[in-house]
Amino acid sequence: MKNIEQTESITAGPAQAQPNQKKKSRRGKGLLTFILLVAVVALGWGYYTKNQEVEALKNPEVKAAMEQKEIEGLVATISKIILLPTGETPQVLTINDAAAAIKQQAAFAGSVNGDKVLIYSKASKAFIYSPSRNIIVNVLPVTLSNDNTNSASAQNNTSSQTNTEAKSTSKSSSTTSN
Repeated sequence: MKNIEQTESITAGPAQAQPNQKKKSRRGKGLLTFILLVAVVALGWGYYTKNQEVEALKNPEVKAAMEQKEIEGLVATISKIILLPTGETPQVLTINDAAAAIKQQAAFAGSVNGDKVLIYSKASKAFIYSPSRNIIVNVLPVTLSNDNTNSASAQNNTSSQTNTEAKSTSKSSSTTSN
């Protein structure tokens, strides 16, 4: 009798384990499906929001507002370091090739790629600010042309309509020539 009971328990054991394994595998598949679904939705949402940002940047009004916000942020940061002229909004250019700017004009010595040049035409001053180092690299006089406009603005107007990035540093370096 012991042999019969043992064989029954042996045969009954695996038969009962199979439904539990099916339940566990169903739970695992369901969980995996849920995780994949959440990942797909998250990636889709990320793509959608990024696409909306890109579309917004194509709008000139949104782009101008973002540029103005960047200028205001730079002025607020720099004004904690040095007194800036008041009563005018500066033109902001980005130094993209510091080595070329330094070769053209020694006043750019100490600047690095990514530094910002704030040009105040009414005050006839330009400030080179390094956001990565949070320092003023140099303060330069700005020479006005005969038509009472900033020579820097006139030379860079075609290459930097956005006021935040110059296409090349050589153009921005000529903006502060003496």
